[in-house]
Amino acid sequence: MNSEDAKAILLAWRKGDLPEEFPPLREAFAMAESDPVLTAWLEEEAIFDAKISSAVESIPVPEGLRDQILNAAESAEAPAHKKKMAPLLRLHRLLPIAASLLVLFLVSFLFLDPLTVEAEPGLNDYCDFVIDSDETIFGSNMKSENFGELMQFLQSKNAPTPSHLPPLIIDLNLVGASATSWRGIAVSVYELEDVNNATIQLFITQVISFPNPDELPTKPAFRKIDEKSLVIWRDGQHLHALASKDGGQSLSHYIKQ
Repeated sequence: MNSEDAKAILLAWRKGDLPEEFPPLREAFAMAESDPVLTAWLEEEAIFDAKISSAVESIPVPEGLRDQILNAAESAEAPAHKKKMAPLLRLHRLLPIAASLLVLFLVSFLFLDPLTVEAEPGLNDYCDFVIDSDETIFGSNMKSENFGELMQFLQSKNAPTPSHLPPLIIDLNLVGASATSWRGIAVSVYELEDVNNATIQLFITQVISFPNPDELPTKPAFRKIDEKSLVIWRDGQHLHALASKDGGQSLSHYIKQ
């Protein structure tokens, strides 16, 4: 079972089309627990479901709707001379229902459209993610100085696994790695240390994740966001972002000039 198969099964389960005891469902849940990208997708789907449910529940049921429906049914059996006013009565009774349907349409428009927009990520948004993750990703899921071991670990998490660390990076030692996700897109995080044991994180994701990969910087581009710095550049099919977690030297000291 791959990630797409697991998504299809979990989606069918969320719709109520699969029983809890369905064997592949257990396998899909197990994959979601070990795959950070799949976990993030499942969490986003759950949040979306909660928003829709809350919005639908907030739509008020028209007062006396049951009586209106019963009266409408009775009017259909009324004598011919009483049916002349039926269209106006029906219109009056249907107005609250139409208003509810309009609210439901607006809810769908507001909640569904942003998902379409978010499917096209941008570089600025990714840089914000790196800066924020710089504070939230503490330590590695796997501690090791062996690049091969860390590469196998990241492969098991379906995270990007380049064949080597970027040759532009200098004076940093590899100490571990983590797997995370950004807007449902897999991201590898290598933990590095300098001679003073200051921690530096290297974020790697696929350039194909961006709408205009050819516009990504091919040379190290230094950025400053909220008084924090990062270096970002494209290397082949991967986008690299170097960020400091706990100070240390300027990031320019770690980039080969």
